[in-house]
Amino acid sequence: MILLMKYKCILTLFVFLFIAIACNHSNTKNIQDLDYTNIKFSELPLDVFLGRPSQILVKDSLFFIIDRTDEKLITIFDYKNNKLIKRIFSIGQGPNDLLWPIITSLDDNLLSIFERQNGRYRQYKIQDLLNSDSISCVNEIIFENSDRLAQTKNGFVTSGFYDRDVYCLLNKKGEIIHYLDPFDGKFNALNIAEKFKVEQGVLNFCKQTNMLAIATYFTGDIFIYIFNDKNNSFEKKSISLTNKKITTNNSDMNFNENTIYHSSDICSANNTIYVLYNGFPMKERAINSDRYILSIDSEGKLKKIFKTRQNIEAIYVADNCIYAISVNKDGEYVVVMFEL
Repeated sequence: MILLMKYKCILTLFVFLFIAIACNHSNTKNIQDLDYTNIKFSELPLDVFLGRPSQILVKDSLFFIIDRTDEKLITIFDYKNNKLIKRIFSIGQGPNDLLWPIITSLDDNLLSIFERQNGRYRQYKIQDLLNSDSISCVNEIIFENSDRLAQTKNGFVTSGFYDRDVYCLLNKKGEIIHYLDPFDGKFNALNIAEKFKVEQGVLNFCKQTNMLAIATYFTGDIFIYIFNDKNNSFEKKSISLTNKKITTNNSDMNFNENTIYHSSDICSANNTIYVLYNGFPMKERAINSDRYILSIDSEGKLKKIFKTRQNIEAIYVADNCIYAISVNKDGEYVVVMFEL
């Protein structure tokens, strides 16, 4: 259960004072009207059972698959040698247990894990996870009222139930230094729970380009923040992939099986942000296999669109390949790959 208690933070004047030097460059498109490249993923013949995986990360020859299997939450698999290395982290509230659901990321030689139920963020050395039976984290922060998180160059960006807004920037200690409102006050009449419901989405920060991307579930927007550390400023851009806009009318706020489900996953590699995009009603998620993968360049522009007829659930780009969690024709979860 996500904490809804008020989170108070004193903002000092000497911390980052971000100024939007270009408030909003908006670009509205309809995904069906844009040029795209049809691609087909190849299924990897992995000798490992997958239950219902939600995320995949790739480092060298290793897959880190987030999957509740054998009472563990993370499967480490060597795909070049087709070998299961180990399954780690039990579900629970012990010192080294995790509460589901979790969001993970790889940064250098660290695996970062964020538990959405309790806001706990921990980092582990990958070599320790591989070689030691005794697991201990090297860093831990509690983010109260937070539901999503991405690490930036200077701290973190999170989304959640805050006093002033849904999105905020935090320093390396987890203290709020600036709020972000991608919608420029459009949903300020809503209470924070309603506002979060509408504005929520997936986050990614590309450290090579100093660029943050927020891809929303239900509004069809992708917001890009390009940060300039020299003068503590940012430029905001947006890409809208639907002509049907959500308003504060009760009918729009009543999400149901006919509500359009837009972006579902996000990652970055090689100065590019990749967004997994659906664009169909939620009632069709189980039967509609059309998926789009959008690539956004370092200037925040939509660079290329890939389309596949395969049911893709999660993506990760590494070594010039798109790796993905997919459901095959037999209804089984598999790992697939497409070489860029």
